[in-house]
Amino acid sequence: MKTMLKIAIVLRDRPTYLLQYARGTVLFYLARFLGFFFINRKRIQLGENVRFQSIKNFLASSYEAKILVGAQSIIYENARIEAHGHAQIQIGESSILGDVRILSRAKIIIGKRLLTSWNVMLQDYDPHPTSQKLRARQVDKMSADFYPHFGPRKDVAPIEWSPPSEEIRIGDDVWLGANCIILKGTRIGSGSIVAAAAVVTGGSFPERSLIAGNPARLVKELE
Repeated sequence: MKTMLKIAIVLRDRPTYLLQYARGTVLFYLARFLGFFFINRKRIQLGENVRFQSIKNFLASSYEAKILVGAQSIIYENARIEAHGHAQIQIGESSILGDVRILSRAKIIIGKRLLTSWNVMLQDYDPHPTSQKLRARQVDKMSADFYPHFGPRKDVAPIEWSPPSEEIRIGDDVWLGANCIILKGTRIGSGSIVAAAAVVTGGSFPERSLIAGNPARLVKELE
């Protein structure tokens, strides 16, 4: 009786919330079903009771790339976890990933109970050269190789350049605030908080750090 009363109150006061909850639940079930057919379990290893809302949450773009997600984790619709080349991404158990991009060409190791807010990015490599000349050639090649073509294809030779990369390590119980960015070579200790809009360009931070700013710095040690 109490449950029915609660549902009636939600229907009266927050009907769109109920629809949103129903949609989210359907996405979890649909993704689980599709995952049996379209997720490569050798490259993408999901622990017990990992719940995700889209098979597009995961991309391991080569045979050597690996993504490991710990048991009991929740991955929402807009999260994107990409491992390229020989990259390895490891996410600890009971983590909650919202609107986050995790992009690796080296290694990203994350502890248990990671909590992310909106529009968060972790990237352990630089995707484009800082040299104007090299970057021009790279973008020219990207444009020429893009499909579909609606005219003659431009022939552009590939450039000899490898993205600089350095692993990222994050401890247990870390909270990443909205719009924060974590870049290559960053190490964050357990129990830390990265404030909203912080840009962490590298370096090591001890346990229970409050990290804020652009470029980010240690503000204080949390209790």
